[in-house]
Amino acid sequence: MSTLKRWQNEKLGQEESLSRKFSLLESWLSEGQITSEQYNSYIRKIINRAMKSIKPYVDVNDVCFYRTATEAKLQSFLELLQRKLNHYLDTRDELLAKLSEGHLIMFREYMEEYPYVRSKINRLLIIGLRYPDKRLNKLAEEYILKFKIHDQINQADFAFWIMLWDDGNIVPLNAIRLMLNETENGFELKPCFNGLLKYELKPLIEFQMEKEKIRLQWAESLKDEAKRKIEITRKQRRLDAFECFLKLF
Repeated sequence: MSTLKRWQNEKLGQEESLSRKFSLLESWLSEGQITSEQYNSYIRKIINRAMKSIKPYVDVNDVCFYRTATEAKLQSFLELLQRKLNHYLDTRDELLAKLSEGHLIMFREYMEEYPYVRSKINRLLIIGLRYPDKRLNKLAEEYILKFKIHDQINQADFAFWIMLWDDGNIVPLNAIRLMLNETENGFELKPCFNGLLKYELKPLIEFQMEKEKIRLQWAESLKDEAKRKIEITRKQRRLDAFECFLKLF
């Protein structure tokens, strides 16, 4: 056993509270003192020991306290962004929708510190793509390209991409752009989408395309000529993108 690992075990042993043990592990992981595999190993050992030592009348809530608190924090931020997004959709007030620097820092920290809370993080990324603040769009895109697409090993995060395309409020052009590589011969699907995931995503993409056709019909029915032209152009542009994109499947 290395000196560092011995010290870490002793440090963990000195802490009586499970939440403090989890907090220590989180800090070591973020500082690069331990790997994700070591972090998961420590967590399993701590929980196994705790579960073996409990009596029937002992409250075991502390075992999952840290993750529960983290999920609550992420959910609170998620709801904040959703409220601001809903308000923007109602009013189209870009000034009120603009996020503070603190919000952007919080988004970045959550992405980096809590990637294992996948459902909440994935939902935050999807809202990040839709949100009417280009700074947040850029952060979301950077994180997706870095952690949700793994071209080196031709893999992608199944859960994220299925959740994205299954979302009823998806912005399709953003999703399509993230899934393509531009080459000398044009655009091609990123290699990580050429396996099983492609067959899982195709029906979801086709369903989104059918919804876009319905939106085009709505646009064509608008009585205001100027608005009708704008909306028809926008909806047709999306449909054209869908048509070209599905050819790559």
